Amino acid sequence: MRLFTALALPDKLAHRLAALGTGNSGLRPMTAEQLHVTLVFIGEVNPRDLTPIEDALTLVEPPPLELEAQGLFDSRSGALGLLVKPSVELLGLQRKIHQALAQIDGLRLERRRYKPHLTLARYRSQQPPQLGQWVAEQQRLSYHWRVDRFGLYSSQLHPEGARYRLEAEFCRPPSLRPRRRST
Repeated sequence: MRLFTALALPDKLAHRLAALGTGNSGLRPMTAEQLHVTLVFIGEVNPRDLTPIEDALTLVEPPPLELEAQGLFDSRSGALGLLVKPSVELLGLQRKIHQALAQIDGLRLERRRYKPHLTLARYRSQQPPQLGQWVAEQQRLSYHWRVDRFGLYSSQLHPEGARYRLEAEFCRPPSLRPRRRST
């Protein structure tokens, strides 16, 4: 079982971002269901290890996050992404999740520097024509959303792209959520 933790997007924003890549031939846009901000890639694990992973993640309380994404980038390795501003709260949540998972024997987590982003589309071996110009035209677009939870997802690779399944969701306990004033 292939696992990762991530932040989901609100449905309306996910559909809007999924539509970005549809006008460019040669791109294989991610579907709205595939869009997420990865926090920690866990990798292949035995399904029996799912419970210890979930137990470790219940100790992480996600703060309310105000996320901002702006700035398309072409990885030159076949992915087109959107950068997510690395706020102190976002980086702190990612670090806490990584630390909680690192306590589990047998997990080998990625050690590379965390770069929050959304993968919007993929392309085969060669950059599609006009991609550079299209990316330049999209640079000024900015997206904002709020998140108060993160998920543990499994991933299954298929010829048409990865399929993700939410295995567990972790949110702030009700007593820690901000109270709304009644009007």
